[in-house]
Amino acid sequence: MTQPDPSPGDLGRSSHIGYYVVGGILGASAVLAVIFAVMLMNSEQELWQAQVAIQEQGRTLSVDGCVDEVMEFAEGCTAIASLCETTVDPMIVTCLEGQDRKAYCSGLKRWTGTTGFEFAQCDQRGVQAIKPAKGFWDRILFGGGRQTPERKTCAAAYRQVADFCEGRNLVELL
Repeated sequence: MTQPDPSPGDLGRSSHIGYYVVGGILGASAVLAVIFAVMLMNSEQELWQAQVAIQEQGRTLSVDGCVDEVMEFAEGCTAIASLCETTVDPMIVTCLEGQDRKAYCSGLKRWTGTTGFEFAQCDQRGVQAIKPAKGFWDRILFGGGRQTPERKTCAAAYRQVADFCEGRNLVELL
């Protein structure tokens, strides 16, 4: 026994549900796109202002002062997190370019060629290396702890200091 073909009136409500679902998804996507665009514009403005400020400060700051300022910026950065992290390298270079760093760089010698350089500098500053594990999953996933954000920023900053000195042939590699 075959069922009769549905009349056009029977398809009305059920066939339009797909349009509502697709329309809702498109509407939500548009709202999220606007929110992200505003966040991106605000982040860009914050990062630009920080870059200009560090350029001014670089004229008077020591190398360690540049690292201090960049670490302070990274800790208080309210922009999109990934943008804050990727801004550390150019900010430290901008600060270092503010004045002649030949005296500092010439004292580094061969230290800069190893990863020990930045970690030693961070250790001297007392930057905590490992955040203690807080629970079962921290111990399982991170082996008892993980590197602190401050340590990552400090190490990245001093790696840029080493690259800055080496790139300008201001350090004598032995």
